[in-house]
This record gives sequence, structure tokens and C-alpha cells, in this order.
Amino acid sequence: MFLGSWFEGYHEFHLTQSAAVDASMTTVIWDGASEPNRLSDHQAGQLYQNAAMILTACYDPVTSRHIFPWHHAAGDFVVRPDGDRVSVRLITVRDTVPLVDLSEETLSEVAMLEALVLFFLHLSLRMRLDRLDGVGKVVWAPDACMAPMVAGFFQGLDLTAQMSGFPETFPSFFRGYFNNFSTSDLLRTSRQLTETTYFSASEERQVIDRHLDAHVTLLRRLMVDSG
Repeated sequence: MFLGSWFEGYHEFHLTQSAAVDASMTTVIWDGASEPNRLSDHQAGQLYQNAAMILTACYDPVTSRHIFPWHHAAGDFVVRPDGDRVSVRLITVRDTVPLVDLSEETLSEVAMLEALVLFFLHLSLRMRLDRLDGVGKVVWAPDACMAPMVAGFFQGLDLTAQMSGFPETFPSFFRGYFNNFSTSDLLRTSRQLTETTYFSASEERQVIDRHLDAHVTLLRRLMVDSG
């Protein structure tokens, strides 16, 4: 009974694309309606922002444990429109795993920051993966999702820093730490991350490899510009 109330009005979502040549992808709510319920650009941005906030708020910077795996296409997140806004919920947690191998129960300060860089990079990549119309080929979300995703990451980082007893300046400190890396440094780290996370023959890996250079370049520019 309680779950029914908690789920009321929430549905899965997916990227879709019209048959027109070079048609841009849009986000559609999978609610069974005869006419697709398309989210506006503003609503889609909120979706990515809130999803990134939830995942980051659940990240433990002391142990690097995070929710993984998760997928848009698997319906791990659901969304409910409310006027020009959307409410997002995470409804499936398959596991929580550490990003790095721990020889001790906690990370050193430097290792903590390095692990957080890995988490942020992987979050930004995975947030862009979906299946066309929910069940089709793996597709790459438009660049417009990136700025909201970054904003959501820092909202979540502020929450997880509070829960971990870190100074309130921790999010801005991390931004400065991240921005010390060059684009080539971040690209090299991202390649290593994808090579160890995704099988080379998988659809996800192939899509990431095609977009990785442009993605990392955009991510770093957004971080520098917002700093």
C-alpha cells in the first residue's frame, strides 16, 4: 500500500528520435499514453540534474562505495511531471561497490579525491547512455544534459559532504582539484576507466568510445566556466 502511493504518477522514460534526417533526440515518458508525453528541454535538464544529485548523495567519499550498476533503460529511475518541473526517484539499487580496491577501511585524503574524480567521470558518461525507445540500440544523450548533470553532481556532493562531516567548502575544493587536470589527463583517465568497466565489444563501450573525446572536452569546459 505504501509503495503504491510512493510510485503514483511516476513512470520510466527514454530517449526517442523522429525519422527525420538529423532529428534531435528528446525524452519521452513511458506511461502508455497514445500520444507520447515529451519532456520539455527544461524538464529533461531537471531529470538529469536530479538523477545525478541522487547518485552523488549516495556516494561515500570515505570508502568510495557507490550505487552500481544502474541504467536509464532498465527503469532504475522514474519521473513524474509537475507543471514545468519534474520529480525524479531512484527505485532500484542492485548493489553498492567501492570504486577502488581498499587495503584499509577508509581512503587517504589524496586517494579520496582521486576516487571522487573517477566517480564524477563515470557518472557523467553513464548518465548519457540510454536505449532508443527504451529497448532499441544504445544511444548518447545530447550535450544539453551536461550542465544540469554537473549542477546535480555538486548538489549531491554538498549533501554527502555534510553527511560525512566534511567542511562546507569541500565541493568548491573538489572543483579546484578537478580543474587542475588537463583535458588530456582527464581523457587518459576516462579511457582507462571505460576499458576496465565495459567489455570492448559491448554496445555501451562502442558508443562511449565514439563520443569520449568531445564529452571530456565539454565536461572540463563546463567545470572551468562554472568555477
